[in-house]
Amino acid sequence: MYRNKIGLTQKNLASKVGVTSVTIQNYENNRREPNLETLNKLAEALGVYVNDLIGDQIRMSGKNQDDRFKEVCIQAVRCYGEESRKQLAQEECAELIQALSKDVRGEKHNVEEEIADVLIMIEQLTHIYDNKKVKEWIKKKIDRLANMMEVINFSQKHGKF
Repeated sequence: MYRNKIGLTQKNLASKVGVTSVTIQNYENNRREPNLETLNKLAEALGVYVNDLIGDQIRMSGKNQDDRFKEVCIQAVRCYGEESRKQLAQEECAELIQALSKDVRGEKHNVEEEIADVLIMIEQLTHIYDNKKVKEWIKKKIDRLANMMEVINFSQKHGKF
């Protein structure tokens, strides 16, 4: 246990992190899990990386796949840095474009794999940029798409296409 290795009591660690000693006890006994902000504070107070604290916990936790997906993406941004993730996102998008081009030409492709890579990068980007704004844009664009489909459906029903 990192806390014991550096000679901190639960109370000392709690004070450094801004939580109660009972909370630290709950974390240590796996009765509670810290949120990401607290996890970062714990890592800093203990002089370790967040990944050291969570270790295989992300892979082994009973969380559902969506939670695991988000946690791993958040940790990737923290581990590799924002600029690295932005650059990799560009590369993954370019690879998706190449795979789609092959598909359109009837050549062997790996579109599904590239879509997966891009979706993973998009999740990471939502933790770099303002996710609230991203969601607002998604709503606007989905509404616009729905409206366009309504116009097309109306036109098809009334013989305008």
